[in-house]
Amino acid sequence: MQSSIDRRSNRPAILLVDDNRDLLRFLERLMSESGWTLLTAESATEAKQLFEKNRPDAALLDYMLPDGNGVELALEFHEKKTDLLAIVMSGAILPPEEEALCEEHGFPVLRKPFLASDVMNQIRRRLELHSQAEVKFTSRALKVFFSYSHRDEKLRDRLDAHLSSLKHMDLIHSWHDRKIAAGSDFNEAIDRYLDNADLVLLLVSPDFLNSDYCYRKEMKRALERHAVGEAQVVPVILRPVDWEKAPFAHLQAVPKDGRPITRWANRDEGFLDAAKSIRRVAEELSATLRRS
Repeated sequence: MQSSIDRRSNRPAILLVDDNRDLLRFLERLMSESGWTLLTAESATEAKQLFEKNRPDAALLDYMLPDGNGVELALEFHEKKTDLLAIVMSGAILPPEEEALCEEHGFPVLRKPFLASDVMNQIRRRLELHSQAEVKFTSRALKVFFSYSHRDEKLRDRLDAHLSSLKHMDLIHSWHDRKIAAGSDFNEAIDRYLDNADLVLLLVSPDFLNSDYCYRKEMKRALERHAVGEAQVVPVILRPVDWEKAPFAHLQAVPKDGRPITRWANRDEGFLDAAKSIRRVAEELSATLRRS
């Protein structure tokens, strides 16, 4: 098992997981000229260790492993890194419920034996899309930065989904730290995106206020930029917490009346209320930037 990658490298990292050592060697040879960094594991346990240490950009996962299966791994990895490309390899038809899970989450399923070109094309296509998304963040659309605690990742994803119409309109492009590419300097990437963001969303919760990184670094810098008119900051109250004396308490919070989203009988209504307010802010900010 290869234990880690060189974090100074900007090459995409691909995790290959199969208990068939001969197939792993074949996949390594197949991808050796791709310019990608390759990580290999022969079990689910080894794969999890590699994933936690390296956060790869893509994972090629055998369905049948001695201590788990590829669909379970794909779901677990996707929970922790939502932009991960996970591909499941299987020599047999998957159970209907797992086929449905793969379809729901967009995990391609490759039937063994597969063509080498199928593997390369699936991975290359997704990596190209990811690269295009990075470029879009530097376009004329408003750059939106999510400042949040990782414990609120699922709530962040739901809010981001409710902002998708603004993204389709090319009004905004959103960014958060899970989009940092393998090999990039984590702190440098956050500083760069935060210092270039037009709109910063503070996703407020007990864990957000308890996080020194969120509170003393991201929020502090965001409010400094807000104070001099370089960016606009909007607090989004996710979960109940005492924030009335927080440094951002003077700013208009969303949803309506600062009611925590998890306190709404239907959370989607809470997200919708927040998204509509963010849309109005984005439209006004975009108009201001066009006039300047």
